[in-house]
Amino acid sequence: MAAIVEWAQFLPLVLSLVALIYAPGYSLATIFNAGPFVVRVVAAPAWTFAFVGLTSMLMHRFGVIWSRYSYATVLLVLAVIASARRAMTWRSRPRGMERVWRRTREVLPKALGVLGAWLVTIMPVIATMGPRFVMQGPDAPYHYNQIWLMARTGNADPLSANEGLLGLSDGRSYYPNVWHSLGALIDFHSQYALVAGNTLLLMAPLVWISGIAVLCQQLFPENPRSWLWAIAATFLLPAFPLRLELIAGVWPYVMGIAAVPGVMAWLLVIARDRRVSWKKWLERGLIGIIPLTGLAMAHPAAVGVVFWAAAVLAVWFPAQWAASAHAHGETRKTWLFAAAGVAICLAVISFLVAPGPQQSQFGRYPERGWEYLGHKLVVMATLRLKGTDLNHPIVLVYAAVVVLSIIGLSLAWRSLRTRWLCPLWLGFMGALLGSLVSIPVLTNVASLHYANSYRVVGTCTIVVAPLLVLAMSHLATLMARRLRLSPRTITFASVAAIVSLAAVLTWPIERDDLQSGVWPKEWDEPRYSFDEAELAMIVRLRHKVPPERLVLGDPAAGTAFLPAVSDIKVAWYYMGWSFSDPDGDYLARHFFDIRTDPRVCQLVRKHHIHYFYADRDTMFNGAYNSELRPGLYDVDVSDGFTPVDRGGSAAVYRIDLCWTPDEQ
Repeated sequence: MAAIVEWAQFLPLVLSLVALIYAPGYSLATIFNAGPFVVRVVAAPAWTFAFVGLTSMLMHRFGVIWSRYSYATVLLVLAVIASARRAMTWRSRPRGMERVWRRTREVLPKALGVLGAWLVTIMPVIATMGPRFVMQGPDAPYHYNQIWLMARTGNADPLSANEGLLGLSDGRSYYPNVWHSLGALIDFHSQYALVAGNTLLLMAPLVWISGIAVLCQQLFPENPRSWLWAIAATFLLPAFPLRLELIAGVWPYVMGIAAVPGVMAWLLVIARDRRVSWKKWLERGLIGIIPLTGLAMAHPAAVGVVFWAAAVLAVWFPAQWAASAHAHGETRKTWLFAAAGVAICLAVISFLVAPGPQQSQFGRYPERGWEYLGHKLVVMATLRLKGTDLNHPIVLVYAAVVVLSIIGLSLAWRSLRTRWLCPLWLGFMGALLGSLVSIPVLTNVASLHYANSYRVVGTCTIVVAPLLVLAMSHLATLMARRLRLSPRTITFASVAAIVSLAAVLTWPIERDDLQSGVWPKEWDEPRYSFDEAELAMIVRLRHKVPPERLVLGDPAAGTAFLPAVSDIKVAWYYMGWSFSDPDGDYLARHFFDIRTDPRVCQLVRKHHIHYFYADRDTMFNGAYNSELRPGLYDVDVSDGFTPVDRGGSAAVYRIDLCWTPDEQ
């Protein structure tokens, strides 16, 4: 209850982030008249990501600080343009207010349903931990610290915003940082990076649930309650997005993938309205660049999901047309369509495996064998994340997914209008198999998701959810006929039962995910960095380490969390290695020679390093920390170092050997 009360205090922050994610994109989509109202809403996050990315680049280019004030000014201009555009079309439409009230009556129940499902989804988090909890892991400190750095420098340019995060050098590299840019607009001074980052974690489920609901309603318009079944489907697929955020810490990736269904809903609306002029298609193509760019700016893998779906369907439809032509005895059309399908298939394969710049995304090809094939097939059938949860009652949810998927595939195949969902499912399952077993082409597709099965499981939920909706709505119709009840009554009762049961079964699993992410067990968990006593010391250091004084220490041992938690600058802001950091590399290997190697003190003075964060050697991500940065262990601190604070196994010392008393 205390955690919920604390989150309630940050309700304005939550609402402001919802507005920041949806309002700019909706305004932009309105300017371009991109689809019906509901579709514009769920596609809005992708439009927002494009707007944020472009705005941050232009602001940096023209020397404008990225802050809530400068960004609010740009938003005001956007809102004025969108309002003017809406006013122009308003007069051309009869009975404007009557239409608004009718739309409100139609949309309000769906909006309340989505919001209710979102609250139930995030309840394991907000009921367990307050907004200042610290997620441990290899990715978490980078994301926290990127928000922290953006708020300090006012630079959100994806090409240069991480300058200063890559070690002691001033190196920089491109990184899709829309997620961080939105978080940096929230400045609470005290641990704002933690609060903003943790609040953003809660936004992905909202984007996901709303997108899936509208996508399924567009897929099955003959059933006015498809959106309700879609909400139920999200609870049967708990791996994404919340569990993936808690387990893997790939937060920008999850946000990008969560926005894909909304874009797909918009693309589906366009695809159904095919009988327009070529000029209209050209206009649509140019407009479509904006949300697709937004997905790419959120994470390249997100736009890759859309392109992979398009590639699968581009191969499937010519094959289907060829089969149809053959059934009607049209030999010429059969060969033409078959040749087109084969040509497209070969072009896709060539693009995936041929040498070229695209191999930076598709060239990660780990060697993985066929061992434990049974376990891997279970992952594909249930879309569960690897672990021990098959020994948990949540196995009932996984069993339901298997059965409903089979029924959904069968129903989809019977209808020519929905048959394309089957090859789409097969294409995404192939990518998942490629992440579990090394298979040419399929593993190249999975490479876009770092050949990580956790990530690919998340993308597969996009194609499995509609199959579950198809199966559940069909079974509900049969039940309504048998029980002689209205389909509406059966739908609401069934969805309420599914959501309640699935939420109860997944709550303990998600609570454990959060617990292991915040307080992983040393030696047992691969992402352990600190315990409660050490975190308390990290918090205290805010008042003991002067501003602008750097702390040297192994980022995997807890140092990387100093900026976000205590606003302290460090040598390394995350656990990875910079592509060019010779000074940092030297200190990581030779700092324990500080008494005998004069270059160590030279580098300490050069980079204004005044403190040393010492900790015992432990394991992180399956390797001993001392193997990667041996110079930070077994350092003799008996003389020339002044103790500052101690917590758990860690201690912080002031470095006196390299500085005179007047320079301290």
